Amino acid sequence: MRFLVTLALDQLTSSPPELQSAMTEFVENELQAGSFIITGGLASLADGVRIDLSPIGMPQGDARLPVHGFAVVEAPSLEQAVEVASRMMRLHQDYVPDWAGNCEVRSLVTHCLP
Repeated sequence: MRFLVTLALDQLTSSPPELQSAMTEFVENELQAGSFIITGGLASLADGVRIDLSPIGMPQGDARLPVHGFAVVEAPSLEQAVEVASRMMRLHQDYVPDWAGNCEVRSLVTHCLP
């Protein structure tokens, strides 16, 4: 099964080089193990646009995007996908003790069209 793991930070700050190195190693290991299909981060908030839909049309919204990073995880169960996501979260806390954020793990639905 495939899961989308999203990471949202309470405050976006630059990561210390030690965290960047640890995350690079973590991602490379998960890619080699086949757990990660693809990972990435989102560009600066100033480089994005949110489009809101309402009964009066689709006005262009502001650039506040809540998700800062993502991974598509291959795992046999939700519990195992959560374990991978939890290790990623712990890495952040190991290198930035006052780090705060949240992570969502959701099944990817690829069979929604006939």
